[in-house]
Amino acid sequence: MLDIQSRFEISEQKSVVLTFNDSSECNWPLNGKLMATPTSSTHLGIERDNTSNTGTKLVVKKRTITARRTVYALMGAGLHGLNGVNPKAAIHLIQTYVLPRLLYGLHVIKRTTEDIKNLSTYFRILLRQIQHLPDRTANVASHLLLGRITIESEIHKRILKTFGNIIRNENSIERKLAIRQLATNTLQSGSWFTKTVEIANIYDLPSPYDTIDNPPGKQLWKNLVNKTVGDHCIKQMINEAQSKSTLALLNYENVKEGHIHNIWKSCGTNPYAITSASLKAKLASQQVQYTCNITELNLAMDMCRQFASYVQREMKIYFTS
Repeated sequence: MLDIQSRFEISEQKSVVLTFNDSSECNWPLNGKLMATPTSSTHLGIERDNTSNTGTKLVVKKRTITARRTVYALMGAGLHGLNGVNPKAAIHLIQTYVLPRLLYGLHVIKRTTEDIKNLSTYFRILLRQIQHLPDRTANVASHLLLGRITIESEIHKRILKTFGNIIRNENSIERKLAIRQLATNTLQSGSWFTKTVEIANIYDLPSPYDTIDNPPGKQLWKNLVNKTVGDHCIKQMINEAQSKSTLALLNYENVKEGHIHNIWKSCGTNPYAITSASLKAKLASQQVQYTCNITELNLAMDMCRQFASYVQREMKIYFTS
């Protein structure tokens, strides 16, 4: 059907067949030749496999590897730790080049809790590295200092925006599928369209059951999603920060998504100023360790005790003689 509808011939050398929920061996001929039947294959940049329940267990691992390679490629532009560019510029590079590659395709597949955990861990480590913060720094501190929301919220944004694009496309197959899925499936069905209902409920956005009949404008919906999801995530992180005694010195009351903390905003591009700002960030998150040389301290204490003993002997001789 594809060759008739789209008027092109499918190549058997560039095409494969992934078999799901069937252990029997089958032959799939195309143009008189048998097609390959691997356990995984890439389609539109997304790795699919037939060895997992979701069929996408390799996607997050591949996305993380791609994002890490992108960061390495940007090291020449100053995207690294203390001796790199101001974190204000570094987070802009990450937003422009790294995040699109890290999150590509993740809003249209089924994601497990482990997938979200791995993505969040990688992103938090990256935020700490560009701010030169230690690994023990509170998760919310590394986000609030740069005005960044969590990876899960970033994915939710993309899901809601994609749903808006679908319902605005009149007479499209995707919109007809959305109408059918929302009409026949329950919230526990696992359908992508019913997941949008759950996400909209989290952020108190208009329900997809209502917007599908009266789709909002593209820019209006985009602005609403960005503001609502961003404010909700930042508010949650501020509430978590208020419960941590180590963040009592961090001024986070006026934090907004995309707004850098004054610690980084005021330091400019001077390397010495960036180093000073890094120390301020550590002090604000109470991550400065005060160390001392125990050997030297013990030696000094011994000298003090010897001197005190000498003074006592001299005073005793003076007053008794």
